[in-house]
Amino acid sequence: MFKWVRLASTRYVLALCAIFVLAVLACGDDATPAPTAVPAAKATATPTAVPTAAATPVPTPTKKGGTLIHVPASDISQLDPAPSGILPDFYHGMLAYDHLFGMDADGVPQPQMVDEWSVSSNGLDWTFTLRDNLSFHDGSPVTTDEVICSLERNINGRSVLGKLLKVDLGSFEKVDANTFSIHLTDTFGLVLDTLAENAVGSAIIYNMTDCKVDPLEAADVKIGNGPMRFSYWNPGTDAMYVRNEQYVPRTEPVSDYAGGKIINIDELKYVVIPDRNTRAMALETGLVNMIDFPLEDDYARLEAADGVTVRFDRLMGFDFVTMNQLAPPFDNLNARKALITGIPQADLLAAAYPPGFGDECASSFGCGGRWEAPGVGPQSMYIDGDIAKAKELWAQSGYDGRPIKIRTFADRPNMYNFGLVVQQFLEDELGAKTELLVGDISATFKLVNGKAEAEEGNWNISMIWSTAGGLDPVRNSTMRGPWNGWGDRPNVTAWKSDFARAVTGAEKDAIVAQIQEEYLTDAAVFVAGQHKTYRAWSSNVKDVISPGTRTYPIFWGLYLEQ
Repeated sequence: MFKWVRLASTRYVLALCAIFVLAVLACGDDATPAPTAVPAAKATATPTAVPTAAATPVPTPTKKGGTLIHVPASDISQLDPAPSGILPDFYHGMLAYDHLFGMDADGVPQPQMVDEWSVSSNGLDWTFTLRDNLSFHDGSPVTTDEVICSLERNINGRSVLGKLLKVDLGSFEKVDANTFSIHLTDTFGLVLDTLAENAVGSAIIYNMTDCKVDPLEAADVKIGNGPMRFSYWNPGTDAMYVRNEQYVPRTEPVSDYAGGKIINIDELKYVVIPDRNTRAMALETGLVNMIDFPLEDDYARLEAADGVTVRFDRLMGFDFVTMNQLAPPFDNLNARKALITGIPQADLLAAAYPPGFGDECASSFGCGGRWEAPGVGPQSMYIDGDIAKAKELWAQSGYDGRPIKIRTFADRPNMYNFGLVVQQFLEDELGAKTELLVGDISATFKLVNGKAEAEEGNWNISMIWSTAGGLDPVRNSTMRGPWNGWGDRPNVTAWKSDFARAVTGAEKDAIVAQIQEEYLTDAAVFVAGQHKTYRAWSSNVKDVISPGTRTYPIFWGLYLEQ
């Protein structure tokens, strides 16, 4: 239907980028600036010695030791993950800190720092007892004082779940140094999910100094309590974590972010390589051990490379086109419907991804997951495109001829290609004027995140990707502010609160169907499909876990074959 050519990623690597990578990785510790000092640990009980293996005539590989060099999706932006929205900041929270509960591979919260817990028959009073031997990296014990202070910070910060919990919260109560209670004024079905949150509003347990920092500001979180100790961070270059020898893992088998978090490596070093082609080169040449989110166009080459392992993530990425609903023309429902109705989803996916990477999906909660709600809402009727209907709707939209500003990304080829398809449809089929405005991810996200920018009409269309397709309506990113074009939908807001209070699966399913029906009928967002993501690592990295609920890499359980 449309004439487009998918812009494949460039196959060459700029010499400057290559020199940068080689310099960073080859310099070693001698080139690392002196790290910020971390307070020394207080005296703690000596951990039980690990039995020494009997001598054998043939050396066997050890599962413990070595430095894993990992290239994250981007640099750390701040050490406090709670007020952040950047993946590597969440990585920091998962490594250096622990949570009261952790999400397992099925998305079910499991006890982590908590040993035992109970809930009253009316669902209003929850009591939790902490595990023994919990301590911060400076040797001080983790008590309910730090837990309650951290929870107070969580419910007053950016956590969507925390804010909902606050509505129904009566009080937090300290029972003793290891036991605390949460008293509610109404049932809240996501108590354990709130305690397990590991994204925006991450429910990590801070020390008393950090938990008292304004929850919307970043605390200087260097003293954690998790399986790895933070060592240093050189912004724009690298960061280092070392195994926490005093950490006592749970005895249950590991399941994503729950269970026994056993760290086998001595050190984890982050190396920042912004260019994704350069990341692949660094892996292929043995300069790094693991890379996040290689380019789709590099998949076949990396899969065929000696000494490299590639694996698709279990959780698919979620793509959508967002329309600014605070300014013309997409403040008009017919204009939004025209865009959704007219463009075949297959055209968007074919422009953005190589064959086999993109999947059609008309669910605002993603397809194949717990909250798919298949067939609910009208977008599934137009997934193949209906240009005649789109032109009819556009004629009723009141479009006044002003240029439509399409904001897309120079450093995300998939989303850039989405922008080209949308631009061509608007110009060739609807006769609209357009401006394709290309920026980097950071600058474009900052602009789209500003409500004032939307009100002033500084953007009309943008492309968003997320891993929220498998998440529930409360945490799904398309349910919030800029990602749904700043649309005001009080019914959806009320239903989200109902979802949080619902206890049974049947209640939750019915609410999800209600939300999706209104969301898609009101053309809140143009669901553009799903896509596969993958990771790659050196073949001497063994027992890598592929998470099913988030796309954060998991560093416990794996080891370096030496």
